[in-house]
Amino acid sequence: MKKNLLKLLSVAMALVIAISAGVSTSASAGWWNWNDEAKLLKVFNVLTNDEIGTISEMIVGMTEGEQFGSIVIGDYVSAYNVDTQEVFFMYPVFCDGQARFVANVDSYGGVVVTSNTEAYNAIAELDGGNYLIVVDNGAYYAKGNAGAVMLYEDGYNMTTDVYSLDDYTYYQMLVAIMTHYIISFDSFIASIFGMDSNDTIKLGSSDQLYTGWWDWFWDWGGNNNNDNNNNQYQTITKKLPITTFLRQGNYGICWACTVGTIVNYKTNYNVTGFQVADAMGIDYNRGATAAEMKQALAKYGLSYQVRNNKLSFSEVKTSINNDRPFGILLFTSNAGHAITGYGYEYYEGNTSSNASTNLVYAWDSNGYQISFCATASRVNTSGYSFQWQNAVY
Repeated sequence: MKKNLLKLLSVAMALVIAISAGVSTSASAGWWNWNDEAKLLKVFNVLTNDEIGTISEMIVGMTEGEQFGSIVIGDYVSAYNVDTQEVFFMYPVFCDGQARFVANVDSYGGVVVTSNTEAYNAIAELDGGNYLIVVDNGAYYAKGNAGAVMLYEDGYNMTTDVYSLDDYTYYQMLVAIMTHYIISFDSFIASIFGMDSNDTIKLGSSDQLYTGWWDWFWDWGGNNNNDNNNNQYQTITKKLPITTFLRQGNYGICWACTVGTIVNYKTNYNVTGFQVADAMGIDYNRGATAAEMKQALAKYGLSYQVRNNKLSFSEVKTSINNDRPFGILLFTSNAGHAITGYGYEYYEGNTSSNASTNLVYAWDSNGYQISFCATASRVNTSGYSFQWQNAVY
């Protein structure tokens, strides 16, 4: 068994050397020392029209009221999630040349757009060398032969760790990825400084973004733009005017920040997440159940229900239309998280409850806004790939 593993690792090492030697630097600028650039393992991926349209819709809602000369989806970075043992893709979204959002796209086509660009920005600061971008326990690492460099970590409490970065060598991870995906090593700096029309997708200015996936498809796909039938509907966006979103810091009080955000919006209270946890007698790193979140809301005079499932999109709309932000409880094999649902978006022309343009807007108390499809099987946020399992609404 050990001989077979050594043989496999030897093959992987030879492939890495061959792949690295074939990396092209034709996009280099004359002043840059390309020997110092970071080369990242890149798993092959192409955005589908559906995914592009979904990202476009999310950016419409997340840049509402802002004007930009251009909005562009840039070249992507692939990352290996140790906990799920799957690859996902990080697409930066540039507004007037500044990375304002990141679209996390998983291998199943699930899309989450987040305003948290810290991990992506940290990747841009990497020095020379070959790296795998790895996510473990909500933390982002650049793993190379010399070990793992911590890039970014959300302040977030874990429970039981099923897998660990330390259990895999650089080449074992590489073999695991190579077994399932087509890979290459690409220069990250070259992709940023050398982006051209083949690496980017231009969404246009924020007041020209397409209303509804169908409009985007017909324009982007080169079809007849004079077909007025595609413009008879519009995108409906509604977000509650919450002005104070609570942050959890380096504590496991995401649930309490969700409760506190709702309480402060709906009442005259001005509580912190810590005060909510104290009122319930719950340790700052213990976490809470949906039932306990319901009890906490009741302490401040708010009557909420618990759903041991995700909300349907019609229930999301009803809750927001009734001026009631709601709690979204997310789980994966070794972690749980709570975020605050505060808005929705949908395309009038598509009445299907499974439409990819049915979006939920939420606040992650690690400090950023996210948007995801209401029917998404997974929600990628805080460095984890979660499932929406419960709701407090």
